[in-house]
Amino acid sequence: KGNKNASGAKRSAGFAAGGIAADDEESSECGDVTVLHGASTLRMKLRGLTFDLSPRSFFQTNSAQAERLVDAVEAACGFEERENEKVVLDLFCGVGALGLSVAHRAKRVVGWEVVPEAVRD
Repeated sequence: KGNKNASGAKRSAGFAAGGIAADDEESSECGDVTVLHGASTLRMKLRGLTFDLSPRSFFQTNSAQAERLVDAVEAACGFEERENEKVVLDLFCGVGALGLSVAHRAKRVVGWEVVPEAVRD
């Protein structure tokens, strides 16, 4: 409809659009991303931390639910009993929002991600 540019790419909330092409179910490759309108990054805040996100980065975009998720992670880590003694593994971490949000209460945080763009960008 009216939310597409000349190449047919979908316009996304004044941010950017791109595509993912998958040859089969086990492999995928990110296509080019073109900024259609506005800045090339989106600034998001969580627990006093600021993240500048590119279209390929991964972040919990529902801010209210992300706050609740951090609360759940803190409770599951048992920081009340042993603050600054726990090692937190933030698996499939994306930009590391969850791990970074609890880092001040942990001895160490280790993030692990298989998609380099989810972290790098």
